[in-house]
Amino acid sequence: MNYLKNTIGVRWAVLAVMALFAVACTQDDAAGPTAGLTSAISHFKVTFTTPPPTSVDNRPEYDGEVPLSFNIEAIGFDGKVAEDYNSRVKIKIATGLITDSNAVVSVDESKLFAYTNIIEGHGDDLGFTVKWGYGKARIIVEEILSDVRDEYNKVDRDLPGVTVGASDEVYFCRPTIANMQKIMRYTYDQEQNERALSERSVVITEGKLVISGYGREGFYVTDVEEPGQEYAHVYVYTWSPPYVEVCSEMRYFSGMVSDFYGFTEISSFPDWQVKRDLKCDTPEEMASVGIVSKELTAAMFDNAPVEVEPWEAGLVEVRNICVGTLNESQRESYMKYGQWPGGFTCGSKDFMVVTQDALPDFNPLEHGGETISLVRGNLKQHFSAGYIIVPRFAEDFVQ
Repeated sequence: MNYLKNTIGVRWAVLAVMALFAVACTQDDAAGPTAGLTSAISHFKVTFTTPPPTSVDNRPEYDGEVPLSFNIEAIGFDGKVAEDYNSRVKIKIATGLITDSNAVVSVDESKLFAYTNIIEGHGDDLGFTVKWGYGKARIIVEEILSDVRDEYNKVDRDLPGVTVGASDEVYFCRPTIANMQKIMRYTYDQEQNERALSERSVVITEGKLVISGYGREGFYVTDVEEPGQEYAHVYVYTWSPPYVEVCSEMRYFSGMVSDFYGFTEISSFPDWQVKRDLKCDTPEEMASVGIVSKELTAAMFDNAPVEVEPWEAGLVEVRNICVGTLNESQRESYMKYGQWPGGFTCGSKDFMVVTQDALPDFNPLEHGGETISLVRGNLKQHFSAGYIIVPRFAEDFVQ
């Protein structure tokens, strides 16, 4: 009981100190992190000063840059502009990148949000440009109570307030698979930290979306209407068997865009819907719905990733390749992941092959140095393993 009393006493003492500290902070706002915040408000009103694309009829091309001009007003609980309100605010739009801004808006290094100051209840003549926006989105304004800065006086993190506001909807085109893959490739090539799509949710409806392969935990989709089909493929990671068939046409798929060790995936709560159920067993049947395997040559792998990357997640094939003789680390990789090295000449490793699902009886340890006439399958990649070809069924592997 004495221990309980002592514990309660300590807790009350801590609460009392915290209360005194809070009072002290509110009495000295001018010197504290909330300097300039002089009154509470109801919300922010965001008004466009030039008409943005606000319907499916006037939305811009996906890869175009869209300038947005707007004003922000701090609205008090009486419904009027709070003329005594002064604060810094964060401005976000949950799509694309903010690539440019006017003088009164500063863009964060990530290009995912920007800042401005609300002075006497107003933020006038604001503007920035959005590139790679998609779907419907709103400009979101979020109150910042203070900045926490590190020893170099750089912003470490923002402390958001409770007040927010949003604009009317802005319409952007939804991306095709090729739009998405080219953006992921662009940002990767540029070694930029910011990503227009990475770790963001996206809905893909554009094009004719046909399943080219599937596995235990996902399926591969190709937009067969994309000219040349370069960058027109993506893998949807479903976490469990997707129960789909090769050649089925999708109405849409959605989820979080992620870069899994160099391989673009749609993951994190993916959703999809089949528009038309089909099942193909032969290359001729697949060709009838637009699925044609791309032959990759030794010269293309020599010029990777430039010539190979456009076919990531697509259906590819290699011919007259040699089963590599596995060294110790490759044996471990084979036992763990089912991967074995293949090359256009014996002794070279141009790619990896995974046959454990399509051909469970094929043991590469027993076939080292042998020539395989044809390996067809979906193309994956991993930073450590390189490019990986995954045959779908026995017909994709001809000895």
